[in-house]
Amino acid sequence: MRILLINPGQLPDAGEDQFAGRMDSMFLRGRPFSETYFGIPLALPTLAGVTPAPHEVRILDEMVEPIDFDQPCDLVGLSAMTCKATRAYQIASEFRRRGVRVVIGGIHASMCPDEAARHVDAVVVGEAEELWPGLLADAERGRLAPRYVADAFPDVKTLPPPRHDLTPYTRYFSYFLQTTRGCPRSCSFCTVTKMNGRRLRRKTPQQVVDEVARAITLPNPWRPTIVDRERGDRKRKVAGGAIFFVDDNFAIDREHALAVCRALTAYQDEHDLHLNWFTQSDLTAGFDDELLAAMKEAGCMNIFMGFESLHPEALAAMHKPVNLPDRYRECIDNVERHGIEVTMSVIVGTDSETASAGEDMARFARDNHVFYLFPNIMTPHPGTQLMSELEAEGRILRREPELYNIRNVVFRPKLMTAAELQALYANLCQDVLDMGRLLETAALKVKRPKRYYLTRPWRLLIWLAFSYFFVVLGLRRKLTFREVGKLLRYAPRLVLRNGSLNALGFVVNAVGFGTFSRNEARRLAKPEQPGVASDAPSRARAIQAPKP
Repeated sequence: MRILLINPGQLPDAGEDQFAGRMDSMFLRGRPFSETYFGIPLALPTLAGVTPAPHEVRILDEMVEPIDFDQPCDLVGLSAMTCKATRAYQIASEFRRRGVRVVIGGIHASMCPDEAARHVDAVVVGEAEELWPGLLADAERGRLAPRYVADAFPDVKTLPPPRHDLTPYTRYFSYFLQTTRGCPRSCSFCTVTKMNGRRLRRKTPQQVVDEVARAITLPNPWRPTIVDRERGDRKRKVAGGAIFFVDDNFAIDREHALAVCRALTAYQDEHDLHLNWFTQSDLTAGFDDELLAAMKEAGCMNIFMGFESLHPEALAAMHKPVNLPDRYRECIDNVERHGIEVTMSVIVGTDSETASAGEDMARFARDNHVFYLFPNIMTPHPGTQLMSELEAEGRILRREPELYNIRNVVFRPKLMTAAELQALYANLCQDVLDMGRLLETAALKVKRPKRYYLTRPWRLLIWLAFSYFFVVLGLRRKLTFREVGKLLRYAPRLVLRNGSLNALGFVVNAVGFGTFSRNEARRLAKPEQPGVASDAPSRARAIQAPKP
C-alpha cells in the first residue's frame, strides 16, 4: 500500500506556537523565503519506522508544505494534538471524499475517540507502534476496524529508530528523539500519565546514540567549526541539526540520564563532533551538579523547565511539590553556572491568581535576567484532572479544539474575568518577550565565560547572513525598523565579538520571541477575534469529555 502520514497545520487566528522555532530554522537552515519549523512531532517518524515492507511510506508536514489531496495513496494516517484536531478532521474529509481511507491517532483521538470516529475510518487509542502492523494488514484486506485500542505499552527498547529521513528535515531546526517514555508525576493539567503511563520506559544509551547518529548524519550544510575552550581550544565540527529529546522529564531517572550523557560524550569525542541538544526536566535537575556537568559535557545547551507559577497555592493545585518559588533563582543560577541555559515555562490563570500575577512574573524575569521564558494560559485539555474539575463546576467557556493551544482563555477564571486573563497573558508576552529587552539581557549573559565559540571565519559568514536576513525581514514587514535597528546594534557584539554558540542562540531567539509577541498582540487586538475570551459560554462544537 501507499501510505501517507500527515502532521496537520494549525488554523489561523487561534494563536502561534512559541515553541515552533520558525526563526531558529529560518536563520540556522538559511531559508528566509520558505516555511520552516522547530521540528516534526515524533509520532509520524516513529510509525514510519515500524511500517513493514513492502508498504511505501511518505511523511507530509503541513506546517512547512501544502497538501496535494489528489496525490495517489491508499491510506492516510493523521496524528494531532487537540489544537490541531479540527484541521485534521478537515484533511480527513477531503481525502475520504476522494475515496481514500483515513486513520487518526495521537493524544486528542486517544482522549476523545468517539468524537474522532465521526470524521475518519479508524481511530487508534494509545501508543500505536504495536497496533500499526496489524492495522495495515486489516486495511490491505479491506477489513479496517473502526477502533484499535492499545492494551499495553510498547517496550521502547525493541523499537526501530524513527525515520527522520522521510520527513522534510531540511526545513526543521531540530530532530525530535526520546530517551524515555512515561512519567510518574501527576500534574493536574497534563495528559502524559494517562497517554503514556506512570512507569518509566527507558531506551538503552547505545540505542539513543544510534538514533542520534542516524539523524545528524542526514545531508545538512550547516556544520560550522567551533573551538572548545575547556579542551585547550580543541576544534570540533558542529553536528548537522540539533536534537530535542522530548522526554517529559529527562532527569527523572538520574542514573539513566547520566548513562545517556556519558554515551553521547563518548560518541562526540570519537568523531570530533559537538552535538547541540535540548530537553525537558523538572526543577530537581537544577540542583544536581553531577548531572548538570554530565549534560553540559554531552552537549546540552538548554533545559526546558516547568516553573509554572510564583505562588505556592497555585503549585499545590497543580500537584507540583518539587517547585519551590523561593529557590527559583538558585535553580536558574546553578544551571547557568554549568553553561546551560534555562527555558522558564510559566502558566497564568490558576484559581489562586489575580490580575497582578503577570506583573509579578514580568518583574521576576527582569530582576533575574531571564531570557528564555514561555508564557502560557492555563488550559484544561481533554483527559486531564483539570478538565474534569472545571467541567464539574460548569466553568468551560469555549469548546473549539483549535483554541486549546495554551494561547486562549477557554474557561472562567476564579479571581478575574476571562477578558482580564487574556489581557494579562498579552501584556506578559509584551513585557518579557520584547526584542529590545531580550537583546539587552543577552548582552549581560554572554559576559559569563562560555565553552564553545565559533571560529572567526564562521562568525563573519554568519554575521553577513544574519544582516541580510534582518534587512529582508524588515522589508517584508516581519520586523519593525526599530527592531532591525536594535539587532544591528547588539548582534555584532554578540556574533562577531563574543562568538559563542550561546550568543548565536540569543540573537536568533530574540528575533523569534519578539515576532511571536508582536503577532500575539495583533491577534488579540482584532475585533471579534475567536481567541479573545468572553465570560459567556460558547455553543460552538464541543470537545467530547473522555469516558472514565
